[in-house]
Amino acid sequence: MHFPILRTLWAIQRMTQHYNLWLVALSLAVGSLASYAMLEVALRVRDASGRGFRYWLIGGSTALGFGVWSTHFIGMLAHSVHLPVGYDFALTLLSIVPAVVAAALTLCLFRRRVDLPGLVLLGGLSIGVGIASMHYVGMAALKMSPSLQYDPMLFALSWLIAIAAATVSLAMGKRLRGSDRPTLAKKLAAALMLGLAIAGMHYTGMAATSFAPGSVSLALGVGLDKTALAVGLGLVTLLVVILLIVIFDARIAAERMVARELKHMALHDQLTGLANRELFHEQLCSALHRTSRQTTLLAVLAINLDGFKEINDLFGHKVGDRLLVDVARRLKRGMRREDLVARLSGDQFIAMAADMASPGQAAFVAQRLLDELNRAEGESGIAVRASIGISLYPQDGNTAGELLKQADFALYRAKADGKGCHHFYNATVEHAVRAQQQRLEELKLAIARDELTVFYQPQVNTSTRAVVGVEALVRWRHPIEGMLAPGAFIPLAEGARMMPLLDAWVIRKACTDAAQWSTLGIPLRIGINVSAQSIDLDLVAVVADALQQSGLPAELLELEITETGLLTAGEKIASKALHQLSGLGVQLSIDDFGTGYGSLTYLSTLPIDAIKIDRQFVQAALQERPAAAIVASLIDLARNLDLRVVSEGVETAAQLDFLLSSGCDVAQGYWFSRPLPLREFGHFIGAESAPEVIL
Repeated sequence: MHFPILRTLWAIQRMTQHYNLWLVALSLAVGSLASYAMLEVALRVRDASGRGFRYWLIGGSTALGFGVWSTHFIGMLAHSVHLPVGYDFALTLLSIVPAVVAAALTLCLFRRRVDLPGLVLLGGLSIGVGIASMHYVGMAALKMSPSLQYDPMLFALSWLIAIAAATVSLAMGKRLRGSDRPTLAKKLAAALMLGLAIAGMHYTGMAATSFAPGSVSLALGVGLDKTALAVGLGLVTLLVVILLIVIFDARIAAERMVARELKHMALHDQLTGLANRELFHEQLCSALHRTSRQTTLLAVLAINLDGFKEINDLFGHKVGDRLLVDVARRLKRGMRREDLVARLSGDQFIAMAADMASPGQAAFVAQRLLDELNRAEGESGIAVRASIGISLYPQDGNTAGELLKQADFALYRAKADGKGCHHFYNATVEHAVRAQQQRLEELKLAIARDELTVFYQPQVNTSTRAVVGVEALVRWRHPIEGMLAPGAFIPLAEGARMMPLLDAWVIRKACTDAAQWSTLGIPLRIGINVSAQSIDLDLVAVVADALQQSGLPAELLELEITETGLLTAGEKIASKALHQLSGLGVQLSIDDFGTGYGSLTYLSTLPIDAIKIDRQFVQAALQERPAAAIVASLIDLARNLDLRVVSEGVETAAQLDFLLSSGCDVAQGYWFSRPLPLREFGHFIGAESAPEVIL
């Protein structure tokens, strides 16, 4: 029972004595490379059709056929046969046929969309028989006289090795085909296994072969030379396989590009390039799922052009098409990058805006779209009026279908209300938004009419009680409602992105007032809160102009930026703007320090001069040990970094004593003074002697 094992060990020992192992390794490499090309094809034939499948079939079967062929003749070159041999040309050429046919048959089996039982075994049998047939036809091409003799046991074993190893390789390949992303390592392992099937069969078959004493190759002199044939076939195989792999990659890239283009065509409007109804619905459902876990709103805006039919009738469909392309471009420009605009049909468009802080922000988006459409620009050069209906999640519906239907109802209301406007589905929301829009229009007029004013809250040295600085806080003298606090209009200005305009007004006014105090011999550093919307290079120009016009020394101006503002502003632009402001000599401080996420990072990367400890820590310090520890730690941190520190929200003597004992030098709050209008603040700091200057 041990006879087959002993016979195999004897064959292996004989192989190490009669073979050039470098050429053996080369034959294995060539076979594995060809197998890799064939397996790449096998992974793709299922989805190929028509001409594409024929290309893959010819390429894959040719690659494996040449690989088996070349492996055989390189292996023959590696074998030390002490007699001259040649190869019959016809039989040598014929020997490639079994391998090519077997590979083609296996690829056809792999193309089946239903995996029948025994499919892998059948493919392994096909490949194994093809490999073995190629070998023994190739051996017959030697035309030995007397004929070659084969050991029955090793002869059978060579066929078994070819079939078994090929079956294992195809099983691995089948598993790769079922994987979403086959790894390179798994592909190489399957290819190596098939390469072993080819090489293992060959060398076992050679071990089974016996040359009779005095044998003569009848093909010698009239056939092909052994060395030239092996080298030539090896080079040809390498070139063919490499060429096939390059072709495979090119075709794969082309197929992927075509697939992407087809997918894009299926999900986008062909005229405008916008998303179509299917893609919009899909994206809206995804956005609803995300928004359901947040506290923000999602707005759906149904957009319809007013009078588009008349434009089409008057100027023709070509102009109408150009106008639709322009409209698509203007709508995209009016939305944020993360928003989505789609064309449903004709002159009907739909848009989606997520992360809306309020209905007012959605109304601002709608108005911006109307303004963009009303510009006579683009290839068409035509200004367009449109009507927009707005529905909001979750007020108006919880599903994509509900929101689309409610947006359409709101659009009908906008059309009925005279067109060229926008309406919400919910009447209560509509009324509130209209009131907010009215307030925004009033705010724009207030800035132009100089109805805004600045109040000032002193910053006091905790030890000497001397006023060493001041914070500027904007107020609105409303002609009907009286003095309005920032909470009544700042959120609206932020939602309408009016803060750069508002901040610029405050900076100019505060610099003028502080310059007048400085002229009176009361140089106070004045702090001004700056919105995240304002932190860009335009702010540098505004500040430089305000300093020049007022004559205020730059070191007396301090811009206060919150940590949230730094997170919201664009990192690169904000950093560049802040460094340029610091270069002017302007002081920079982080307001509400400790409440954000990037405090220490900002201290190390930005030119910060001071920090302001938020009132929530100061007011909780006497009741909560963690708050007291935070305040003390922040003060120590500022001192170690050579930064000034100001504590906000001081309202009791006990809080002031705590800050003084903790080493805080400057504080502000109602314990010292509420924010004061200009006249009262002048009295507070002792500048009443020159009212004509400061009042």
